[in-house]
Amino acid sequence: MNKKVLNHSGEIVKMSNALARGRWLPKSIYEPRLIAQVAARVHKDDQEFKTYEIPVTAILQGKVDGRTYKILADAADNLMGKVITVDTDNKRGWIKYTIFSYCEYDAKNGCIRARFDPDLKPHYLNLKSNFAKYNLNEYMNLPSSYSQRIFEILKSWDDKPEVIIPLAEL
Repeated sequence: MNKKVLNHSGEIVKMSNALARGRWLPKSIYEPRLIAQVAARVHKDDQEFKTYEIPVTAILQGKVDGRTYKILADAADNLMGKVITVDTDNKRGWIKYTIFSYCEYDAKNGCIRARFDPDLKPHYLNLKSNFAKYNLNEYMNLPSSYSQRIFEILKSWDDKPEVIIPLAEL
């Protein structure tokens, strides 16, 4: 059942800088990949989140085998319960968000259907300024969840020629 790896060269992920810099710890490389795949399907004119359909091959980079169900179930379980912490503008407070409000694996059609939690709207919808933007293909080729997180954090500072991030913040 190995399908051809999809080319994501034209897909762009956009999210608020605050969310890109938010604190969370993925348990596998598949969690950030699933989030990025869903984010890339959010259109600039969307007013509400939709249920977005992601081919399993896009998340697994074409490596569909007997472990697929477990990998996807673990990623979905972790993301449904995952909390991301975003600092508020005054730097003395924070907001905690859950990532997905809905996630479904459709083995017959080889896809995951997921919807962001509605509270994340200001971080993905109607972004006019202060947002990170990157090519999905570049992101999907990163070898670890750590490199993915650092990539997002650095992209959130793309408008600055230089930034110093204390190690404790990473």
